[in-house]
Amino acid sequence: MTWNQLVANGINGPGDYDIALEVEDTTNLTNQDTSVIHVHARNPVAVADVNPNPAACGGQVHFDGTGSDHPHPAINIIAWRWDLDGDGAFNDGNQAEVDRVYNQLSFNGPIRVGLEVEDSNGNTGRTTVDLRVDQGNRAPIAQPGGYRDGNGRVIGPYVIAIGDSLQLDAAGSSDPDAACGDSIVSYQWDVGNDGAFDVQGQRPGVLTWAALGALGINRAGDFNLRLRVTDRLGVTTDGATLIRVVNGPRAIGTADPDRAGCNQQVVFDASRSTTDGPAAQGFAIVRYEWDFNGDGVTDSTDVRVTRPVQGLPDQNGQIAVSASLRVTDASGRQSSTQVNVVIDVQNLPRSPRRAVPT
Repeated sequence: MTWNQLVANGINGPGDYDIALEVEDTTNLTNQDTSVIHVHARNPVAVADVNPNPAACGGQVHFDGTGSDHPHPAINIIAWRWDLDGDGAFNDGNQAEVDRVYNQLSFNGPIRVGLEVEDSNGNTGRTTVDLRVDQGNRAPIAQPGGYRDGNGRVIGPYVIAIGDSLQLDAAGSSDPDAACGDSIVSYQWDVGNDGAFDVQGQRPGVLTWAALGALGINRAGDFNLRLRVTDRLGVTTDGATLIRVVNGPRAIGTADPDRAGCNQQVVFDASRSTTDGPAAQGFAIVRYEWDFNGDGVTDSTDVRVTRPVQGLPDQNGQIAVSASLRVTDASGRQSSTQVNVVIDVQNLPRSPRRAVPT
């Protein structure tokens, strides 16, 4: 009987089917007997075991296809073909048991591992197992930056003066599993550490003083800064540092004496000028400029200047001279002040008394 004839008689799939036979002779005598037709599936059954699953990057994974079989006891499995990278091609192994090391994490979902087996009749069967390679993922490292030395190492907080802009830089943040394909995919900055992320990116755009003010950084002092980094698998790490706001350079000038006679020598001194920012970060005072006649032209760049004072009385009969001092730090920040000297015309050096011959 053909398969179509069997199907027409109700035998249409795997299973056990009872059949009966009746015979009759020429004298019309009959006899009966029964039996069973065992119908097996045509194709073999592929069974794949994956261990461990989920697996870690760099760890060995064992694939076992020995559980594959054919329902018919007389038909054997003669070939195993593996697809271990999920590309749909069964060309990654041809043994019942194979091993593989995965050096990349499975970021886009599990790897669909496939097994194809072939039986002694040339028929095939397939199965798939989803393998996750995401174990052992280490958290990324957040480096919120700050003052860096010549080698780029962070050795202090961010320091700016009132009115300055600020450049945030998370260079140095890293992912310890970069060799497994992991990386930082998100940088989020919480300026002021108020729980809200204000700017994005490893090196976001420069924050002006106005933008900093809108975020609560509007005066001298220390302010908290938090950086959150996220890797490709969604693992996050926070890092924290400070934004230190200082006043910057402050010009302080003195005159000695500050009350002198006309044409008397006066020492103008700028050595007490100060800065509250770290000198190594561009806050050192590098230039002193004196303007003694108010014409806007620098007359001296010395820290100390000695010169005679002269002046004309004002409308109140007072005689005073004013010197302008401007100091500049290594980053170009400036501060200015005035140094005043009162000229007392009565305070003149005595003329030497002449000897009278006798």
